[in-house]
Amino acid sequence: MLSARIGPRNALEAFNLVAGIASVLGLLFSFLAFRQAKNASTAAREARDAVRTRTLASELEVVCVRAEQLLDFLLHKRLSEASLRVGELGSLLSEIPLRAQAHLAVGQVNSLLTVREQVSSIGDVIQRGPAELRSLQPDNSVITTSRRVVTTLREVLGAVKSKVESEG
Repeated sequence: MLSARIGPRNALEAFNLVAGIASVLGLLFSFLAFRQAKNASTAAREARDAVRTRTLASELEVVCVRAEQLLDFLLHKRLSEASLRVGELGSLLSEIPLRAQAHLAVGQVNSLLTVREQVSSIGDVIQRGPAELRSLQPDNSVITTSRRVVTTLREVLGAVKSKVESEG
């Protein structure tokens, strides 16, 4: 007759079998957890980038409004207010292109840096004094440059908003 007793050798083999199965299941569970964590990390990165792009769009909207105010102040010869807007735009346009490089095309970064230089040149003209600014007419180079600044900023804003809408 066969004995129902498990000897020490059979117990060791049974333990090794159970341990092997547990190891395979642990490896499978670890792989699945790794995959899930990687997917979560990717989703978090995409969400962070989307928020940054939306924030950039909001900041560019503010810059556009400031540039339009600058143009209006120049058209109405309100030079002290125009000077304040030049300072604000200079600060914003010094920060945004470099901080937002990851979310802008190279051409957009270059456009913003060019606009910064144009705003700086407008500021230089404003600082020269009222005598030079008496001739501010709609076809004056300062007014033309200011219009170009507004147009360029709106173009960059449109591209960023398009990116936000395509991601959303």
